[in-house]
Amino acid sequence: MEPDKHKKPYGERVPTTPAWLLTFVLLVTLVASGCETGGAKGQESTVGDGEDPPVSRTVGSVGFAETLIDWHWAVETETARCMAERGFEYEPYVPQPMIDGIRALYGENRIEVKPDVDDYWAPLLPMESSPGSLNQEEEILAMAHRTGFNIFFEPESLRPSPADDGDDNPNAATVAALGSEEAAEYHRAMQGFTVEDLDSANQPTEEQLENSCSQIGRNRAGPEPLPPTQLDAVDIEKLNTLGDEVHRLVNTDPRLDAAEAERVACLADQGVPPDPYGYVLSLLRSELERVTGDPRGTIEGQGTEPGMAEAFGVERLRELQQEELVAAIAGNECAMARTQVERELITEYEQRILAENPDFAALLDHDQ
Repeated sequence: MEPDKHKKPYGERVPTTPAWLLTFVLLVTLVASGCETGGAKGQESTVGDGEDPPVSRTVGSVGFAETLIDWHWAVETETARCMAERGFEYEPYVPQPMIDGIRALYGENRIEVKPDVDDYWAPLLPMESSPGSLNQEEEILAMAHRTGFNIFFEPESLRPSPADDGDDNPNAATVAALGSEEAAEYHRAMQGFTVEDLDSANQPTEEQLENSCSQIGRNRAGPEPLPPTQLDAVDIEKLNTLGDEVHRLVNTDPRLDAAEAERVACLADQGVPPDPYGYVLSLLRSELERVTGDPRGTIEGQGTEPGMAEAFGVERLRELQQEELVAAIAGNECAMARTQVERELITEYEQRILAENPDFAALLDHDQ
């Protein structure tokens, strides 16, 4: 199959819960009692041995926030069991900031269907792919200024900070104690691949991702709970068909082709290839081949700045980090005009589709 020419090589974040679904959110009722605080240790999972079919969770008396938190703990428990089956130690861990964020988001008696802020944006219809909001893009760009694509930089999420003192991921020490080869196998067991396995031409296969313990944990825990919605009365198949049609119209629109050409030209003006992320990965491959003789080789302290400084040399690492910053910043800046066009096209075609389907327009509370 020919790759989608509109697939964004500069990367984007994909939320776990589809953004379009938030337009259906109605009420969430929470019980004030029974809410524990905690981070590194969760409740016992009630999930079976993995052989039984997953069961969808529903919002009960503990409220949706606690239902969702319980599900995350169930995923972690099942992930730990999968890792143990493969000979690795893994302690279930849900970061306290995630728990706090869930409670903050769903901890009120009502949830606004659409936040009354200028930077909010999400498609009304479910789509195969769509850009984030301008605010999200600005956050990613700000991160690119600090750590690029997190290839020659350690991700900020893995760096210790004062806020982490009482809620450290217990698995960080486990991975740090492993040799480079064993650490690579650990990551392959957990997520199906390591960053060294990938480049612009080699991405994770569906089989690799499905066989990862992180995905197996999700499968065993069952579907992620969704907020109370009107979806029971919705023709989901038709809803998806409408979203697919919007996606097709957007991605065959000449205006998006023109915006993509401008993105590539913008990068060329700054000496950056069309696929900035793949380019930086190719630099990593070259360095690994230089020091190990194998472009997919491993080094001590793989993925850490001290490890790369020891293997590549401090000055060479600084040069590579600078190249990564240039590529990441340009990749994100040059993409912003394109994604703005894409958002406008999605809105335009959604309005057309919903005008032809007033029943769905009424469901989405969309004025025609």
